[in-house]
Amino acid sequence: ATTEPHKIPPTILSRCQRFDLRRIGAPEIVSKLKQIIEDHSIVCDEPALFKIAHLSDGSMRVAESLLDQILCSSQDGITEEHVTASLSLLPMDPFFAFDEAFKGQNLKRAFEWASEIFGSGKDLSYFLECLLEHYRNILTAKMQLPMPEMHPSLQERYNKSACLYSQEQALYILDYLVQWHQQSSKTPFKRVCLEMMLLHILKSQHRLFAADLVCRLEELQKAAPIEQKKLNLLK
Repeated sequence: ATTEPHKIPPTILSRCQRFDLRRIGAPEIVSKLKQIIEDHSIVCDEPALFKIAHLSDGSMRVAESLLDQILCSSQDGITEEHVTASLSLLPMDPFFAFDEAFKGQNLKRAFEWASEIFGSGKDLSYFLECLLEHYRNILTAKMQLPMPEMHPSLQERYNKSACLYSQEQALYILDYLVQWHQQSSKTPFKRVCLEMMLLHILKSQHRLFAADLVCRLEELQKAAPIEQKKLNLLK
């Protein structure tokens, strides 16, 4: 077994059968987890299974290990909220609330959320990874790409949030977060930097992008002949 098959000599390859192991898709992992919980007569919400499958990163062994870890703290049933609490994950509601704050330009929300993150004791790098994934999902929904690893109910929430951003805004925020993530470990003022980062994201709604300027110029060019005709009629 190797992760570098290109380094295996031809004399070895000629005497072997080759099996390429790939990541398992979320639907397949969910199906297997369903079978396990049904065999144990355990009630489990489907969104919870999709969350476990997503966290497993394509590994059935990891998915079964996470399920076993969660079952140790609850034998009655498993919900998405229970998975979040058992694995010390960040809940999704604040992320979608931040999208609403972006649309409504509620700058106060940046300070409130930063306070919640620091009060919860969550690692800043972990929060940034979750925020990056959130905006990646928004961009994916904006581009109408398939998201098979996500439960349909969560997909619907991302489709609604995607309507609050333009594609250029989502791309800009993703690029900004990637750059900020690389520098976040170097600053001693983590709370202040987090507040400024969230404020910057909210205020980026008013940022002018090249694509927007081109669209506006094209609209003006189309409107110019019409306005000229109106002036000629008045004359």
